[in-house]
Amino acid sequence: MNKKVIIIEDQKDINDAVKEALVKDGFAVTQVFDGINAMQAILAQKPDLILLDIMLPNVSGIEIIKNLKKLDFAKTIPVVFMTAKSDEIDQVVGYELGAIDYVIKPFSMRILTQKVKALLDVFESPKATSDEKEIQIGNIYINPEEFRVIVDDEEIPMTLKEFKLLQILASQRNKVFTREELLAKVWHVESALLETRTVDTHIKKIRQKLKSAAHYIKTIHGLGYKLSDQN
Repeated sequence: MNKKVIIIEDQKDINDAVKEALVKDGFAVTQVFDGINAMQAILAQKPDLILLDIMLPNVSGIEIIKNLKKLDFAKTIPVVFMTAKSDEIDQVVGYELGAIDYVIKPFSMRILTQKVKALLDVFESPKATSDEKEIQIGNIYINPEEFRVIVDDEEIPMTLKEFKLLQILASQRNKVFTREELLAKVWHVESALLETRTVDTHIKKIRQKLKSAAHYIKTIHGLGYKLSDQN
């Protein structure tokens, strides 16, 4: 079955050009031209990837991605922002909201389609691709197959990046991961392209969500983080 991509872009010439390039490469494409119809299309199509403009009429791309992260099925859908907003702070905010990548207009259609292919290879749903068994550290229970984190019998909602970050730390207990390693493994970017504080921000959010189990995530000053049940 062809991978499904939704393009949410109000400029028809760009939307049409992206669609043509993706269809040529075998993707099934749905076009959306405003923010109001975006969520309806996502709910109906359940796409494999979303290309999302930030500056949309009626409802912004920022609001759309925030709403997406509230839906269980949508947490694992990769979102790529397509935008003319090229400032570093805009990109950092985009990544912190949950975007997988950030494409600056104008962009090469060939490069965009290659990015889409590469991202779909990497960011398959954990439920669909993970053969890792359940992980238990202290009172943290992680089920990669079901994309679930449970602490003290309470299910903890996680974004895709938060889940992947926690899963990576838990997969090699007591191993120290540098911020640069985590950027490469979770965001698939080098630290030169995205500030390492992005990792710190996500770790802070994960700790807040883990509550009584937050202390299992250890900060190794000057290096990075590890997950350990040792004092």
